[in-house]
Amino acid sequence: MTAHSCSVNSCCILQGPVAVHYSTTMNEPAADILSNIVQEHCRMVASEGIEGKQGIEGNEGKIPVLHCFSKKADPSLTDVYDVLCNGIPWRDALLRSKYVVKGQRREPNPLPLLFRERDHQVWECPNASHVVVKEKGVLKLEMQCMPDQTTLVVTIHDVPPLTVGDTAPAPTSLVLKYSFHPDTPAAPLHATVEENELVKTYYRQLWFPNAAGERKGPVTPRLSDRTFMHDTLIDPLEIEAFCTAIRNGDNGGKDRNGGNNDGVCHPPKTPLDYAIVVSWQSLIKSLFPEEVDGNILNLVHLSNSYTRLPGPLFEHVAIGGATLRTTMNITNVSNGPTGKTVTVNGTIAVKGGNGDDNGDDNGDDNGAVLAVESSFFFRGAFTDHENSFTTTTHEASLDLSTHNTWHLLRSKKWFRPLPTGSIVTESKHSGGGAALAEEGTVLGIQPSEIVRVRVTHRLTATGSQTTGTIYRLDASKRSEQIVALVARESSGARESSGASGAASACPVVSFLQRQGVEATKSGSTVMQNGGYNMLPRPDAMAAPVDNVPYASASRDLNPIHRHPYIADLAGLPTTIVHGMWR
Repeated sequence: MTAHSCSVNSCCILQGPVAVHYSTTMNEPAADILSNIVQEHCRMVASEGIEGKQGIEGNEGKIPVLHCFSKKADPSLTDVYDVLCNGIPWRDALLRSKYVVKGQRREPNPLPLLFRERDHQVWECPNASHVVVKEKGVLKLEMQCMPDQTTLVVTIHDVPPLTVGDTAPAPTSLVLKYSFHPDTPAAPLHATVEENELVKTYYRQLWFPNAAGERKGPVTPRLSDRTFMHDTLIDPLEIEAFCTAIRNGDNGGKDRNGGNNDGVCHPPKTPLDYAIVVSWQSLIKSLFPEEVDGNILNLVHLSNSYTRLPGPLFEHVAIGGATLRTTMNITNVSNGPTGKTVTVNGTIAVKGGNGDDNGDDNGDDNGAVLAVESSFFFRGAFTDHENSFTTTTHEASLDLSTHNTWHLLRSKKWFRPLPTGSIVTESKHSGGGAALAEEGTVLGIQPSEIVRVRVTHRLTATGSQTTGTIYRLDASKRSEQIVALVARESSGARESSGASGAASACPVVSFLQRQGVEATKSGSTVMQNGGYNMLPRPDAMAAPVDNVPYASASRDLNPIHRHPYIADLAGLPTTIVHGMWR
């Protein structure tokens, strides 16, 4: 049938049986016809239910409304937030505010980028106070206005990848809270004061899922004296997964360093790279004390280094069934013009390496195989200078047979010689401070010998402290006999800025630099130049599609490496590779 009309602005609609049932008006606009069908459908669902579920008569407003919009479908839509905000003030504040007020400063609002339009997204608005974003049926984002009409909550849902030994994923959520101030239209969106703690709570769930049974070091008033420890049980399956993730040799690392070709499946050999897995928990714990007030979303891992110590190689002791203990201390917290730097130092040791595995938590590193140093950087502006400090360790040898050196040393107020017959045991993790004197038979310091001086210099915003010991080595050069102490304190403004400035401004360190010879740290290496043997043939590898395999194998589940939504929230162009950012 063909319909003719004299008006170019009208048309004839041939209605089917459903449309005829609901169409009772002549020349009714098509939009009204479709609207009546939708309204009747909602009324029917509310009264009769659907798929056997009980109806909600009188509660038609509880039926979710799904908004589908696209620039391609509607070229007149200039902003994808036009439909979503729909004139609702709190949504406008979250998605259209240029800045977020944080304390006395303002920062760019990351939420528009977080809620940007993506492929395969579905937006649902159950009611005017709730927006849900799903991707391929999986819940990704939520934003809500609480009943008080001033508290706004944004939730980012996350399902981290499985790690070795996990049986089921443990969903987590990053919850951010904002306050809505419609009375200040120029800056209606304010971040809550506990934002950094909310982010830390989320990261604790990722990095420390079993924190309830975690062994902790002693809690001390000073952050620099605090110890962060973790025991790692070496699992061959985890080593194999790690080697596979980093493409370390064929067959999951089984042929590392020229493995066997006898057809027998041998346990994977541990590469030195695996030290990052062993030390990761202790490293990352140093970012969670209250005094380190930084947003982990803005965290950058600046550097990570390992130095071999005399004794067995890490690859030889990190075998299946062995337990390695990592002990870390914070040595630097400093604020700069672009952010906060945190530096940690410590060791990886064989638990019970001294022959005594009594289960204590004193951080004994007599079996240490690696020295660790790592630096982190929090992007942002910081004013908590009262929590800043720099701790540096210096060691040098002094030849006291030189007449001037001996007399200069005796004239220093910080020089504390011990009488003959004293034995002093230095506490390894007291920052060179506390020492215990006991009766013994050690000969006091002599003006004709060569001694070594080990000092720790701590610089804060209110002063500095230098402590340490002067000791001699016995004939075997294995045992230290302490013959004097070093102690100096000063109060007032910081003597200088930065680690190098702190060292040069310290009278004790300046004396050692002038009169002594800097002690060099010896360590074993695979080759004389510290490197590995060259590969017999070129080793080609394909770059992974994403960072999930490494995140799972290394247990570094930081979402900025694998979750595009949180990477957007952190202001990154996309998810970034572990250890790479510029």
